[in-house]
Amino acid sequence: MKKWIALILVAVLLITGGILGYNAWYKNTHIFVEDAVYEKDLTSLDLRGTGVSLAHYESVRQQLPDCDIRYDLPFQGNFYPDDTTELTITTLTDEEVAILDYLPGLTTVHAEGCRDYAQLRALQARRPDCDVSYTVSLYGKEYAQDTTALSFGSEKLDMQELTAAVSNLPELKTIHFDQPVVAAAELTALMEAVPEISVTWEKDVFGTAYASDVTEIDLTGLRTDSLEEIEAAAAYFPALEKLILCEAGPEDKAWFDNETMAAFREKMRPEYKVVWTVRINNLKVRTDDTYFMPAKYHEVVTNYQVQNLKYCEDMICVDLGHMAIQNIEFVEYMPHLKYFIVVDAPFMYIDSISTCKELIYLEFFWTWINDFTPLLECTALEDLNLARTNGDPMVLKEMTWLKNLWIDGTDLTDAEKVELEAALPNTYIKYCYGLMAGNGWRDLQNYFDMRDLLGMPYNTW
Repeated sequence: MKKWIALILVAVLLITGGILGYNAWYKNTHIFVEDAVYEKDLTSLDLRGTGVSLAHYESVRQQLPDCDIRYDLPFQGNFYPDDTTELTITTLTDEEVAILDYLPGLTTVHAEGCRDYAQLRALQARRPDCDVSYTVSLYGKEYAQDTTALSFGSEKLDMQELTAAVSNLPELKTIHFDQPVVAAAELTALMEAVPEISVTWEKDVFGTAYASDVTEIDLTGLRTDSLEEIEAAAAYFPALEKLILCEAGPEDKAWFDNETMAAFREKMRPEYKVVWTVRINNLKVRTDDTYFMPAKYHEVVTNYQVQNLKYCEDMICVDLGHMAIQNIEFVEYMPHLKYFIVVDAPFMYIDSISTCKELIYLEFFWTWINDFTPLLECTALEDLNLARTNGDPMVLKEMTWLKNLWIDGTDLTDAEKVELEAALPNTYIKYCYGLMAGNGWRDLQNYFDMRDLLGMPYNTW
């Protein structure tokens, strides 16, 4: 009996050991995922048609990295073979964008009915070799995602809807409006919101069509009672640099008055330059004119009339020779004045000339000036003619930047001349005893440049 018991014990031990050994071998040669078992030495595995989850597949893939595994991707309630090349969707989430990586052969996604634009753009960026085909709904129409141009007429448009839609059209290059009725500010806001897109339009202004990138609009002779109406029209042109309103005004008046126009110019100065016409005797002068010389047109102007020059802030050259000018305060408004002539005139005070920081050529001979001090502020001045005036020439000792100086010689002692010349060693000084503009004054380069600007011949006397 004892013998049989021993044999049974041996048998049990052998069987148990075998079972344990087999289990160890099995575990070492297989993997276990959920309720499925797979051999570790598999070189290929087909999970298609099994309905396994993505997590199940991913677990198998990680444990069998050298195995070629075929599978079906569970996506939006369906299963798609891993070699799927074409897919149709109507919705898309951020998570699903990443899940589609499990379809490496995907070449086309039909998403014409999908409105998840951010996710569609993310999918296109993630899969640049895949054609993600969708449409953008805008004003009741469908536009393909590769639309390059949009065009609209004069219909009333919701610009917020347009701005939102544009962000979903990555290939869009141009947006054009023909006679838009939306507010100018909304068009400008669209331009700023999509700087990479060319936003243009054409808009009528008092009967004339202008492109949105126009830099100059000429409304000369316009009949209107309202500058506000003009301002509203001009607001549609963000690139506008100059608005010309010469001889513009109400029906019952010739022009808007100068003060009204000056106030309008200041208001619009940050946006664009406003130009109008001022009258000076029989002459019409645009406020953006760069020179004024009544003698060129055989005209004579009075001291009162010439004060309208203060509106002409672009003046570079003013020649008022032999006019009865008594006041030159208008030069305060001419920051770019370079050439100035007022001769044979009964004016005395020149305080305003101190504002002319770009002045290089000045003729003030044969006048009543008795104080040259304001000239000390004209530090760009090169050529100065003060012959037949009443000021003290010794004041000019500080003007070391002068190149040429014409002054009376009769009122200076020899000692004063020596002192003046010592103070101005780099200045050619001509003492005049008769001719005030002769003896080389008309041979200076700045004189020639001035006459060229005026379109006048050179005088050699």
